[in-house]
Amino acid sequence: MIRKNISGRSMVEMLAILAIIGILTTLGIGLYTQALNSNKARQTLQEIARRSFLVPTQDEKYYTREASHEFLFVGLPDGGRKGQFYPLYTKGSDKTDYSYRIIVGDDSKRVSANVCKEIIELQGQIKFAAIFVNDIQYTANDDVCSSNGNQMTFYFDKGFGKNASGSGY
Repeated sequence: MIRKNISGRSMVEMLAILAIIGILTTLGIGLYTQALNSNKARQTLQEIARRSFLVPTQDEKYYTREASHEFLFVGLPDGGRKGQFYPLYTKGSDKTDYSYRIIVGDDSKRVSANVCKEIIELQGQIKFAAIFVNDIQYTANDDVCSSNGNQMTFYFDKGFGKNASGSGY
């Protein structure tokens, strides 16, 4: 009887390879999710910036509008109410210290806690007068983002969007 040398992998080696693949997959999914959240935050901030500059250029009396007044933008989806990831509403201010506000999220779709935190980390790119998350004003180092979903409101000063001559950009 002739014996053949059978070479192959042992069960322990196969389990070690599967464990390595599992660890790499878990890390990959985590990093991919983090990249998606970062992209959502950056896109949302770009949409807020676009609207914040459109308000003073399209409405000279933007700073006197009532809280119920909604600014609509020609050329933006649904008059500017539809963002790439979240609904966006641009309205007159409901607080006397500010001229207008941009609301991100509504009852149908709220901002996730991870995206909310990412937006707050990146928020230095745009000059907001104030940020409220679920009606709580954000101040430095606050943890205001809820795991249940968030509605974020960005307030702008009365002079925002005006140059020295008093006209819009």
